[in-house]
Amino acid sequence: FLLIFSKRQEREKARKLRAEELLAEYPRLITKLTLYTGAGMSLRGSWERLGAEYRAKAESTGKKSAIGEEILMLVGELKNGTSEARAYEAFGRRISLKPYLRCASLLVSQLQKGSGGLRKNLENDVLKLQEKLIPLSSAYT
Repeated sequence: FLLIFSKRQEREKARKLRAEELLAEYPRLITKLTLYTGAGMSLRGSWERLGAEYRAKAESTGKKSAIGEEILMLVGELKNGTSEARAYEAFGRRISLKPYLRCASLLVSQLQKGSGGLRKNLENDVLKLQEKLIPLSSAYT
């Protein structure tokens, strides 16, 4: 019984650490994504560039990150013929954290409706997340 309980606790701890890492990386991901799309790259091209950057960093440092692995999975799906909408939805579902689910939803909406404002919506999402992560007392010190 203790062995089962111990393994369950280890899995839960690993899940929490992964979620914390992914949440910490979200603002950086969105910043780069909006930078690339703002510079005229397509959404797909931006993800491919992010994947190439992660791959190069992982090869040079030997360290993997949860967000990098998810980006590579997304890029792999795109290269294997999965539609962009399905790949973005799968990306959000795999991570299953609210900011990433919202991001995936915004990306799919952008593809389907072609509506402008993706960059602004993503930036607003990052600001809201940062406000939640920074305790109010430390914001004034």
